[in-house]
Amino acid sequence: MALAIITADQRMRSATVKGMVLGKAGVGKTTLIKSLDPATTLCLDVEGGMLSVQRDDRFGPAWRGDSIKIESWPEAKAVLEAFKAKHPAFTKYHSVFIDSISIASRMCFDWCKEQPEAFNKKGEKNNLGAYGLLGLEMPDWCWGWKHLDGVNVWLVGGLEQKEVLGVKEWVPLTTGSKLASELPFIMDCCLVMDRFKAADGNYYVGLFTDALKNPEYASVPVKTRIDGLDQIEPPHLGKLMAKAIGSSPQSAPPPSAATNQTGNDAHATPNHSEAA
Repeated sequence: MALAIITADQRMRSATVKGMVLGKAGVGKTTLIKSLDPATTLCLDVEGGMLSVQRDDRFGPAWRGDSIKIESWPEAKAVLEAFKAKHPAFTKYHSVFIDSISIASRMCFDWCKEQPEAFNKKGEKNNLGAYGLLGLEMPDWCWGWKHLDGVNVWLVGGLEQKEVLGVKEWVPLTTGSKLASELPFIMDCCLVMDRFKAADGNYYVGLFTDALKNPEYASVPVKTRIDGLDQIEPPHLGKLMAKAIGSSPQSAPPPSAATNQTGNDAHATPNHSEAA
């Protein structure tokens, strides 16, 4: 086995970001794709939610990038394998936007329930076996995207509120607990997208980056390997990656993005009564 030594210069030139954004329904997670360069971004449309980016609106102009509608788990795996094999049809893409990890995990589980591991020796259904296979398939798929060279990857997913011993907390909306617990270790950053009231009295959408200062999201959990982020970042993935890599974003921020006041208004309290 040949082990390649990667120099610091090589590592910096090829740096990419692998991130995840979680949020409640209607907060605008899919519209984040409008902050990525449409010429070099591929959307894996697992959820069938592209309608929200098909028109010019307050989030920005209609998104005119490429997408693949994913309808089965084998299709989801095949796209990853094509990227890993550097298939010519995929070499133009510098970013992949996966919408959403919540539906992808459900799709994976549906596939797992039909595999041999999901049946006992008598041929009877065995959900424990299906969940065991799910706990292998989904993390492996996410790790595959994580180790993909030269491509930024963004997963978006839902949040659900659960009550444990009388305490309500927000947790990632995924099928299978193993995936939810592993995702923060896989991705470079795990952020929450939500609304907040700024100092000017208006409501904005932001990306919450600090669970300690926003304890409501401590159970998600929020984390980042990117230094220098504000407590609430504008909902612009291009600008976020520019901070991480030290380059300029390839597209302008959507009009809905909170301006510099997000950084200066770190004490603003998210408001959930304005949910869409």
